[in-house]
Amino acid sequence: MPQELGDIQLDSRLIEDIGIDSLGTYELVMDAEDRFGIQIADEQLLDVKTVRNVVEFVTTQLECVVNSRSLLLGWAAFRRSE
Repeated sequence: MPQELGDIQLDSRLIEDIGIDSLGTYELVMDAEDRFGIQIADEQLLDVKTVRNVVEFVTTQLECVVNSRSLLLGWAAFRRSE
């Protein structure tokens, strides 16, 4: 039985506790990609089973984006200073 919104915890399971089916998972992924400007491959979803998994995955992807942008900005600043 799906949990009420206030009952959802980091360790809540997407399918068993929250009641998200495969279509719901797909919609969740599409929303995360749009909101955060990240790309999530279908294969990567196999390990996403809990709310904590979702948070950790999105956080990791955002850190990669930030690090990549920082590296590019640093490189561009270096090139301008030459």
